[in-house]
Amino acid sequence: MYRDKVLAYAAGREIFTTAEIAGALEIPPSERAKFNTELKRMCDKDLLVRFKKGVYSIRRAQGRKPSTADATFMNFLYVDGDEGYVSGPDFMNSIGVRVKAGEGLVRDRRGRKPKGEMREPAVADHLVISNNVSRNTVRCGTRLRKPPATIDQGNLSYFQMLDCIRDVDRYAEDPKAARERILDEIGRRKLDWLKLLAIAAKYYRKKTVNRLLSYIESMYL
Repeated sequence: MYRDKVLAYAAGREIFTTAEIAGALEIPPSERAKFNTELKRMCDKDLLVRFKKGVYSIRRAQGRKPSTADATFMNFLYVDGDEGYVSGPDFMNSIGVRVKAGEGLVRDRRGRKPKGEMREPAVADHLVISNNVSRNTVRCGTRLRKPPATIDQGNLSYFQMLDCIRDVDRYAEDPKAARERILDEIGRRKLDWLKLLAIAAKYYRKKTVNRLLSYIESMYL
């Protein structure tokens, strides 16, 4: 019933949680148990890899399982989604924003973009903002960052979307098209605009606040 939709969603993501995919596919609460059973069957058929409870990865060609970098990525991203969130190009891709070529692809092991001849191997570049991080660091290709405030279910989506708005110029291939996708996602999540503005004013720079205001203005002009 859900197999094709799950595979289509998973194709563009290294790892995803049950909560993320259920939300993206708009699975009603009454169907969640049936949906979870379908995910289990897909794992039994080797279509998906179950990383840990509530966390899955699509099984690639040759049966590739999540890498060490992927493992680190998920260890800092709480399964229920209220202790951390994905940010940067990974998140932008997940909501349909086209990312500039070369962004979010590789970094050296200190988290820097390699210049010239590389002296050490590049690693996949994920970015996770997590309450579980005591200091900003890079671990197994995952950039780990402390949030500006404690993340919980009440503010997670607000910080995630504001990060996206802040980073538009840095990552988005087409900022105008990105704005439309971001506005669609804010609407889909039913976020409160006043709360979004309040959090932006308290924790983000003026440039991000002004960009948010311009986004709001664009909806009425």
